[in-house]
Amino acid sequence: MVWRIDNPTSISPMPAIPAAGTEAFFTGGNPGAGQASTIVDAWWANMVQEEIRNVVVAAGIAPNKHDNTQLSQAIQAITGGNIYLPLAGGTMTGVIDFGAGFPTTMPDPDPDITGARLDLHAAGTGDPDWCIGIEPNGMWFGAATPGGHFSFYGGTTINARVPPNGNPTQPYDLMTLGYWHSVVRPPLTGNTNFYINHSTGSDTTGDGSAGNPWQTLQYAYNWIQANVNFAGWQVTINMADGTYTGGLVAAGSFIGANNAGSLVILGNSADPTAVVIHTTGADCVDVSAGGSIELKHLTIISAASGGAGGDGVTASYAGELFLYDMNFGNCSQNQIYAAAGGSVIIMSSYQITGGSVTHAQAAQQGYIEMSSNPDRPVHVTLTGNPNFSGAFVMAGDGGIYAANNTFAGSATGPRYDAHLNGVIFTGNKGANYFPGSVAGGVSTGGQYG
Repeated sequence: MVWRIDNPTSISPMPAIPAAGTEAFFTGGNPGAGQASTIVDAWWANMVQEEIRNVVVAAGIAPNKHDNTQLSQAIQAITGGNIYLPLAGGTMTGVIDFGAGFPTTMPDPDPDITGARLDLHAAGTGDPDWCIGIEPNGMWFGAATPGGHFSFYGGTTINARVPPNGNPTQPYDLMTLGYWHSVVRPPLTGNTNFYINHSTGSDTTGDGSAGNPWQTLQYAYNWIQANVNFAGWQVTINMADGTYTGGLVAAGSFIGANNAGSLVILGNSADPTAVVIHTTGADCVDVSAGGSIELKHLTIISAASGGAGGDGVTASYAGELFLYDMNFGNCSQNQIYAAAGGSVIIMSSYQITGGSVTHAQAAQQGYIEMSSNPDRPVHVTLTGNPNFSGAFVMAGDGGIYAANNTFAGSATGPRYDAHLNGVIFTGNKGANYFPGSVAGGVSTGGQYG
């Protein structure tokens, strides 16, 4: 198809190409369905002919009607038989198969090693910017000049050689396995557990193991974020029974964490009241900036101090929390708070044993999912008739989804408050759906239903 058609019906110059239509595909037709076969238009045949011909001409090859290898010759001429990687601003995927060897067969610059090399060019031609050399018992990396690269060589033992003027501070240094692990995190190969104990653990001498736990939740989180490559696995911080007076500020995601809730903070599955996070002047758990955490079998209590703290669990700025079998005690502000694009998803039934201004508040595009209808019902047990002075649930420029909850026990205070275009969705369960002693209210564009 390199030689232009030359039979008596062909014409010159090439006819104009019509306006573009909708791209589609050829068909052989279906007479029974009234579908005609595709007509091959002259402009389309000309396009295919010229596209192939242009490759050959660009390679400096004169079209020859009797040579069916010209396209192959052109590709070889244009690439020079070499493969150029997009080292600047590009990405290449797939497999490079060099066959029996590298495409450029040249001697190694050091006289004691011979073999083949792969030249890498940042752009253009000329001397390579970087080389990889290989031969049966060794390989080398660097510039194609004596002393401009280092080699690995030997049979069963690999040795390293630096340039004659090598300085141990320059980039030719070799790294021990320990140093490599200090700068490149080895990936996890399975789900992994770490441990903290408020009474016997130490953030100074502990290593996070069951036998030598850390002491605080914040230290455990910081260490994991700085040192662990999740590699798609789940990491669990196991909290021993007791009361922890330090909370957690969790900002950012984890390297290699590609699942929601890749980090689990685990209390006592038999008794959620046995593990308590009780803070003063700080929120118990605050997740933001893309962090994703599961909280399981914990009691949450928080008191404000100096205008700070008072929230139980909060999620903001794309942070997300998944809650399982929780117990919410007294909190000065909100027991559950989502704001600024954060989300809190309640995954299982839970308890409320204390009061707060609101049990759950969604503000500034925050989202709280108290249940999912119909696949995830959530039962809420209230003990001690707790008071919620603001409202049991509140949405102001945020959303609360609670269409599949059941409640046992009572509470005092307003049942709900939807304002500033906030939405509280119950699936039309009625005005008395949520616990409380005072009717709920809707204002300034809020919606409830």
